[in-house]
Amino acid sequence: MPNHKNRWRIQVLEAALTHNTELLGKMDPFVTLKACGQSWKTSVAEDQGKTPRWRHERMKLLIDGDVPEGEELEIIVEDKEKRGADLIGHCKLNLASVLKDQNEWFDLTWEHGAAGRVHLKIRAGVRNREESNKRARKKA
Repeated sequence: MPNHKNRWRIQVLEAALTHNTELLGKMDPFVTLKACGQSWKTSVAEDQGKTPRWRHERMKLLIDGDVPEGEELEIIVEDKEKRGADLIGHCKLNLASVLKDQNEWFDLTWEHGAAGRVHLKIRAGVRNREESNKRARKKA
């Protein structure tokens, strides 16, 4: 049993999409992040089309011990529809290689090629509020 927990905050900032799923009107994109059995979705960026922005959308990823070998971060961008969603683009990244402090764009693809890019900000070592409060009480 590992004696430490690793924490990261993955923030979805924006996307620059080249694959448009709408014939009329603008897309309503949202992002799903999946890693280590955890899944998280952004809000829907209504009518933001190919250039959606999410400024306060953060996933907190908690892993007991080290990152499992071969684990992936899956990024899925979809267009919200009345019934379900249409895939805009996705990518899978080696989790261990992306979990470091960075502010990067990641390429998306769909079945017919490039779909655009998504901008993520990743920060390592983020503590939850309860731990921060415990530390503050110990210092006092």
